[in-house]
Formats: sequence, C-alpha cells, structure tokens
Amino acid sequence: MTTESDVLYAVDVLTTSFCNDKYWNIIGIDLKYEPFNITWGDNGPKDFRVGAASMANRMLVKCPQWLAFIEGNALKQNGMYAGQKSWFFDWWGGGLRDVGTTPFPSV
Repeated sequence: MTTESDVLYAVDVLTTSFCNDKYWNIIGIDLKYEPFNITWGDNGPKDFRVGAASMANRMLVKCPQWLAFIEGNALKQNGMYAGQKSWFFDWWGGGLRDVGTTPFPSV
C-alpha cells in the first residue's frame, strides 16, 4: 500500500530531478491521474482535497514556478434533468462538482 510519505517522497524526487534549466519545458505535476474512490472536502481519510493540497505544497517548496494539476473523481451523480430524476457517472478525472462548494485551498 502506498503511504503518504511514499507519495511526498515521489514529489521530492520529481522536483529534485526535473526542476532546473535543463528541463525548462516541464510546467508542473499531474498529482493523480484519473483518481477514483476518493472524496472531496469531507476531511475523511480519502479526501483528495487534503491530499492534493499536501502534494502541491510539497512541490512548491522546491519548485515554486510549477503548476499542480488536479483532476476530479469518477462518481455516480444524481439529479433532476428535464424534470425527471436521473443519474450519470462522471468520466474518470472529470468529476469536479464539489470543487464549487469546497474550493481548493490557497497554496
């Protein structure tokens, strides 16, 4: 199982290895490719808002000019569409619905 310290170590390896003039064309890190089975803004153990902030802050310590790319969750969404109850699944990485009510913290 990957731990938080493993992930932060990986961020350190990337910033140490690639945040220099030789790799001028690297502009940031995609913090998690197509995340799933996560939450956003509930402060629980799977809260990607907290995890992404931790990774982004770690990245910015060694490479303040990089961008942190954050994708959304793939979840079943319920709602009313054309007056009828309906549901759909977000595409992997596309579920950003909760970001509007619980935005990413300033880093």
